[in-house]
Amino acid sequence: MEALCSSRHFQHANMQSICIHPRGLCQAGAKFQTFTRWKKRTSGKVHPDNALLCPKSYRRQCFRNGHDSDGMFSKRCIETGDECVIKPGEVHGNHVRPGRPGRVAPLEHILFQGFNWESPHRYPWYPVVRDRVKDLAAAGITDVWLPPPSQSVDANGYLPSQLYNLNESKYGTRAQLEELIDALHENGICCIADIVINHRSAFKQDSTGHWNVFEGGTRDQRLKWGSWAVVGNDSYDSGGKGHHDTGESYGAAPDLDHTNKRVQDELTDWMNWLRADIGFDGWRFDFVKGYAPEYTKLYCERTHPSFAVGELWTNIRYNNGQPSYDQNAHRQILCDWIDGTNGLSSAFDFTTKGILQAAVCGELWRLKDQQGKPPGLLGWYPQKAVTFIDNHDTGSTQRHWSFPDDKVLLGYVYILTHPGIPCIFYDHFFSWGFQKQIEDLLRLRKRVGVNAGSKIHINAAEADIYVANIDDRLVVKLGPRFHMGALFPDPSNWKLALSGKDFAIWESTRIRDTNIREDPKEEVKVDLPNSGLHMLRSPYQVKLSGKMSCKTVRRILNEVPDLVSDKETREDCNLEKENS
Repeated sequence: MEALCSSRHFQHANMQSICIHPRGLCQAGAKFQTFTRWKKRTSGKVHPDNALLCPKSYRRQCFRNGHDSDGMFSKRCIETGDECVIKPGEVHGNHVRPGRPGRVAPLEHILFQGFNWESPHRYPWYPVVRDRVKDLAAAGITDVWLPPPSQSVDANGYLPSQLYNLNESKYGTRAQLEELIDALHENGICCIADIVINHRSAFKQDSTGHWNVFEGGTRDQRLKWGSWAVVGNDSYDSGGKGHHDTGESYGAAPDLDHTNKRVQDELTDWMNWLRADIGFDGWRFDFVKGYAPEYTKLYCERTHPSFAVGELWTNIRYNNGQPSYDQNAHRQILCDWIDGTNGLSSAFDFTTKGILQAAVCGELWRLKDQQGKPPGLLGWYPQKAVTFIDNHDTGSTQRHWSFPDDKVLLGYVYILTHPGIPCIFYDHFFSWGFQKQIEDLLRLRKRVGVNAGSKIHINAAEADIYVANIDDRLVVKLGPRFHMGALFPDPSNWKLALSGKDFAIWESTRIRDTNIREDPKEEVKVDLPNSGLHMLRSPYQVKLSGKMSCKTVRRILNEVPDLVSDKETREDCNLEKENS
């Protein structure tokens, strides 16, 4: 058997003891790696052919060859004591790391932004998040959005230059990033990379003094570009010679020509490298208004992210300094962009953010549009609407468009009980003291089965009260008005689940366990003796319990005589004599 045994940290620079079988690791779809090559990369020692286990002081992990549907996985056997539990381990180049979590159902994503604007100034940041992974897992987070990973002209990573260089990021080293991703994967959480590809900061100037000579951060020619890779009408005055921009100009760095095939191919290669070698699962696309949505579609088609979301931040309409009631045009822009990606990417719901942060300040009537629906993107396209309260731009220390501080919790009550894909901001969860309240809301959301596609009926939307019914599972009330009158949920069918300042949430007492997932069944006509009963055809074998009451047995015999064939059951209920 070919196997690799190691301590918890695998091929990281700071690893401790590691032991390798002389014949090396057989990677999925690859030839055996020779021991000599592995020995140069490790500080471990060789075990004899018949000794495949690491010292007992370490957790023994044996990686055995195997295949996943996409050819990127091996099988990892974790041995603890006398038991061996099979878990998927993933091959990243010459590394074997914890396997990716199973794909999250499209409507069940809970996104968490794992950084703020000041994170680069707390270097290294990656270990800070790693130490809090278990808190995120316990809260039910499915995806963590991490900052731009590459070397960048600015500290925050939004003026990237050498895309393959992950060791000069102000958030930490490549090894620290991989350790964070491993910790997230071990706890069932996917990792979303912040992809900044609208623009790119040049490595040096060309002969004419324009900044358009790019270096990729590798020893080969990958991402070594020139003026041909920059749009011809670039507002940065970069001397670009490419086609005209397909979106808005960024201004602070040369805009890339996404119509160029080499630009497309090498950006695709880099993103697939982030996925296959570094371990990222999905993408958050920065400044997507800078290039046509068809290119986001292209990159998603080529990289197969587990989840993707675009930042399409445009201005909502205002009248006399206040948001207009009608924001249809704004959310139509978001819908058109999502459609332009062929639905392969979701979008941050800036429409809902702008309306919600005005509504919670005594204008709750804003939360119902002319058609009686939620007024943001989640009212039209909830399955692709990523709702949020603040992020590193709108909140944090930048506060470009921040939610009212004293209403932040009320905002989370709204987005965590409503359709859409909620995104939780690091500051609010770990720094503002809302961790418990957000965890309670997330547990309630999961318990009753509310998700991105849930149905909503708005019962009231007035200045001081908002009441909505979500999926007939939750009734949510926002606002300071205490007396609800006829809007108060019927106590015989609803129980109070959570409450706080200016909000209350009732949970239906009639809903069944949402954790039970039934296989789809179709109704068919079956021929039964003395019966024309319609039944549901199921892929499972029908087996009646031997502990049924006689009343139940009699009812079944009256409806479907041949289903109860157990003679003992018939005799126990004195049915043989009755039937004879």
